[in-house]
Amino acid sequence: MHGDTLLLGTRKGFLVFKRHGSPWEVVKAHFPGIPVSYAMVDPRTGVLWACADHGHWAQKLYRASHVEADFEELPVPKNPDDAVMYDLWDEDSEKPAAVGIRPGPVPSL
Repeated sequence: MHGDTLLLGTRKGFLVFKRHGSPWEVVKAHFPGIPVSYAMVDPRTGVLWACADHGHWAQKLYRASHVEADFEELPVPKNPDDAVMYDLWDEDSEKPAAVGIRPGPVPSL
């Protein structure tokens, strides 16, 4: 990708502009009506990454093979089956408790 391509994430979607000569032109529009908070092209591979905020469904990460390709949604990371979730709130002291996920069985106390 060279200086003739512009990526623009907005509260209303994501646009890819290219400059063919003098004026900039929209060559691809993605995620209509969905805020896109981050987009970048990996300079090593040319892969385009975007993060869209779907409100109630939270942030989603997308990948496209190049700037004019369609995006694919990437799956969310999965916790291991034996991961242990700790409480986020300590009800006794009414303060946030230690937060963490760690794989494996619960440690002995």
